[in-house]
Amino acid sequence: MRTLLVICCFLVSSSAFAETSYSIKDPKIIKALQSYIKIFGYSCDEVDHADRLPWNDNFSVWCKKNGYLKYHYELEDRGGKYIVHVK
Repeated sequence: MRTLLVICCFLVSSSAFAETSYSIKDPKIIKALQSYIKIFGYSCDEVDHADRLPWNDNFSVWCKKNGYLKYHYELEDRGGKYIVHVK
């Protein structure tokens, strides 16, 4: 019985940390991410949503083109400078 209680407590506590990303709502940050993607020469007419990955300092950004979800980018932190990757 004690083992079952310990397992249940572990599962409940670990699910609280199961968050895979943090959604970004600040329009200034979203605009900065969009601008950074464009500086690298990629298309991003409108940001659908953006997430910060909790296990590193990377960002995932989903962009729309003509109103449809079209592109997924990851901005990877490399020594304090970000590199844009198309996903």
